[in-house]
Parts: sequence; C-alpha cells; structure tokens
Amino acid sequence: MECPEKNGKRVGSHGRGGRRFRPFGEVIEPVGTAVRHIITSAFETDGLPSERLLWVYQLPQHTRLPLQVTTMERHPHSAQFFSPLCCSKFLGAVCPSRANGEPELGKLAAFIARSGQGIVYRPNVWHHPMVALDGPAVFAVSLAKGCEDDSVSVTIGSPVTIVPMPEEMSS
Repeated sequence: MECPEKNGKRVGSHGRGGRRFRPFGEVIEPVGTAVRHIITSAFETDGLPSERLLWVYQLPQHTRLPLQVTTMERHPHSAQFFSPLCCSKFLGAVCPSRANGEPELGKLAAFIARSGQGIVYRPNVWHHPMVALDGPAVFAVSLAKGCEDDSVSVTIGSPVTIVPMPEEMSS
C-alpha cells in the first residue's frame, strides 16, 4: 500500500512524553517503590483469539536525527511491546489512522525514550519501525497476534522528516 501525503512535513522529536504518548500507547518504566509493575496493555487485542509472541530484535546499526519517515506499520488487532535490553536512546514515531485506515501523517508525533523505559503501541496505531539513536541495540518484543493479517505496512509517498528538538540536541 502506498500512502500519499503533504510535501516534506517536519516533526520535532520530544522526550518520552508520557502524557503526549498516551493516545498511542503506554510508556513502561518503574512506578514508585513497587517491586512489580504488571503491564496488561502489552497483550491488548480487539477481542480476537490471539497467539502471544515474544522475540529478540537486534538493530546492528543506529540512526541519527533528522530521520526521513518513508514507511509506517500497524497491527490492527493487537498491541506491540518493545523493551530495550541493550539501548540507551530510541525513537518512537506514531500517528493515528484516517477513516480509510491510512496513517494520518499530519498528526505524526515523535518521542525519544531512554534506557529503563519500554513502550507499548496500542492496537491499530501506526508506527515507524524501531530506531536506535545511539548505537547498536537489542529489544525484547512481544505481540499478541490476532490473525494472519495483523501486520500492515505502507510506503509514504512524500516522506516526513523528524528533526531533533533543542532539548534533544544537547543530549
């Protein structure tokens, strides 16, 4: 599927932004003094019976900002969870769906997460494939796969550029 969009939109990257990220999923990190934090959102589905998958995802190369977003993906029936095993800074780029199911790139948001944080993308949230920003990375990834067509990818007709925000340029 190809998705046409506005010419050369630029989006700033923000720190982890728990509140800003909430419409798209959950930032996972230690809460208070609790020894255990149950992450129920990682297995959220649309009600279809699901197969719970867990794998290790390796990114041998890292990327620097600015980043051109040329592809997006989503899992219409299930949430996807990323927990860094070896990574100190990574990018999550997300956007909602239009009524026709395509990504609404005009509402694309980018967040930078750090070591000690994981993220859960809610079902049906468009997201850019995982990007490590500071070196090779390893993630534990889970997906409660709802059906065979639970992974959808699109090529972006006019790429969107994610640029570092001033507070990110010094870190």
